[in-house]
Amino acid sequence: MKEMDNHAEKEVDDYIISLASEEAEGTYQLQDGKLKWNTPEEGFNTHLEIVVRDKHDKRFIPGLKIRGKYLMTRERKL
Repeated sequence: MKEMDNHAEKEVDDYIISLASEEAEGTYQLQDGKLKWNTPEEGFNTHLEIVVRDKHDKRFIPGLKIRGKYLMTRERKL
């Protein structure tokens, strides 16, 4: 669903936080020692990407653990 593609970016303290919500796409996953292409199951229509970068040099921060929370509104249902 291309109309669901959303991107946002915000500077917070020494960081740049980027979010992207995009149409779900297939991925390769390791199964029995080999990579196998898997497509999203019916009903899985989006995936969320979260990236945190250093504000000064714009590079990814290695080893950073990211936690997030998805909040629903009354108007939208999962």
